[in-house]
Amino acid sequence: IEGETLKARLQRGPLSGSEVQHIVESIGAGLAYAHKRNILHRDIKPSNVILENDGGIYLADFGLARIAQGSESTLTSDVVLGTPQYISPEQALGKKDLDNGTDIYSFGVMIYEMTVGRVPFSADTPFSVIHDHIYAPLPMPSDVNPTISSDLERFLLKSLAKDRADRYKDVGDMVATFIEAWRDSTTTTQVKPVSPAMKEPATAPTEKSASAPMTVLQQPAPPVTESQETTFQSAAPRPRKYRWMWVALVVLLSLCCLVVFWATRNRGVAGNAGAQNAATPAVPASTTVDNSAGVQFEAIVLEQVSIEEAQRLKEENPDDPRAGLLLGAVLIEAGEFEDGYSEIHDAADLAAESDQPGLLIGGGRALQERGLWLAAAIMYHRAYERAPVALSPVAENLLETIYFAYQDPRAPQYLEFGDLADSGEYVSLFAQARYTLVNRNPEDAEPLVERLLAEWPQAAEARLLEAELLLAQQQTRQANVVLEQLLTRENIPMWVMNRATELKSQIQ
Repeated sequence: IEGETLKARLQRGPLSGSEVQHIVESIGAGLAYAHKRNILHRDIKPSNVILENDGGIYLADFGLARIAQGSESTLTSDVVLGTPQYISPEQALGKKDLDNGTDIYSFGVMIYEMTVGRVPFSADTPFSVIHDHIYAPLPMPSDVNPTISSDLERFLLKSLAKDRADRYKDVGDMVATFIEAWRDSTTTTQVKPVSPAMKEPATAPTEKSASAPMTVLQQPAPPVTESQETTFQSAAPRPRKYRWMWVALVVLLSLCCLVVFWATRNRGVAGNAGAQNAATPAVPASTTVDNSAGVQFEAIVLEQVSIEEAQRLKEENPDDPRAGLLLGAVLIEAGEFEDGYSEIHDAADLAAESDQPGLLIGGGRALQERGLWLAAAIMYHRAYERAPVALSPVAENLLETIYFAYQDPRAPQYLEFGDLADSGEYVSLFAQARYTLVNRNPEDAEPLVERLLAEWPQAAEARLLEAELLLAQQQTRQANVVLEQLLTRENIPMWVMNRATELKSQIQ
């Protein structure tokens, strides 16, 4: 097709009124055609809309499409497919009973972007964006773009309702309502800059990206994006002075106050933001606290202090999870494992009770940087348990920390396999298999690895354990084949690739 994507066209500048109407009518007609044939697209976004040079418009890339109301869910090997900025709340939660409302929501996000001038939710991490699609109130279009008419605003609010039952029943009705509102509108799009870290990926995800199944909670990961490498890199320099702890605390307190003010101010426009799965723990709408607190938390835990200093800080701030986490880290590093891991568990509980997953994620990242794999796994486990949404970096980091943590024979004493089951059967079984392979013998590990491969044949971590098992059984040639296959796959976690490369070099 000779032309460009809608994404490329939007990057060149605002659309004219006639362009917006032509695109909505054309894509709406294509989507309605698919829906009448019981097909869901599941990845509506500007990069999948192609504008032909002669005026034709195509809805492309049905690679994620499936039969509506079929047995297959929105998951491929239990990994969410879709793009964070355009994903529907039910798709992000991994629900199986998807219907036309999923495409209607994503189509509504695209229309919001074309008319308001930006996507409704953008942030520095995929987790934050997906979290907002599920929990945060929709930013009022007229607050972002004052030229938005009341009719157009009502259309957008209905299209992007959190509850599917509150959205348009079909695409035809949706498009007809939009056209009527648009013709009477004097809206002019105002392009707003989007966080560079969350720009839409250039390519759609494929089934090859499925590598971290999380089955029990149905909390799969969003597709790998070009921003994922920088998702959890701390924006703050590593602190060298003890006084920076208190600077961090002051900054965090200020942010909390600001968020409370805005939450109170905007409470009246919450709409359907409170509608959520009954089994889903409540998570606050604000991601500002999550992200900032995570960075500050990471900075605190990276601080190098003595046990005495850490104990004094904990005594002065008994209810602050950061103080407990720092104390736990220095105790573990000093060999006082029982007290150290007890402090880590208490800190994780405090962070979870504050309903800020960013604290757990930031702490996990900092402990991981310190090489405290099991302590980091405890934090990531609680983050995943507390916020059951699509957390690709958390899922990947959780599995990485478990892999290295359970080569220590003491690991199950401080994080039992049964506790890990809260993050999914795959996580618990993966930990048991890794622990048994390293600390017992290949014969005991073999049935565990075989079960992993039988139930999750595409999981990269399971294939890595398969190669290690074959090596332990002196089946070098077969192990080499598994490693070569693993290294030729696309989008496997970087840590899996590094470990597979290391094992292959050992064979050579």
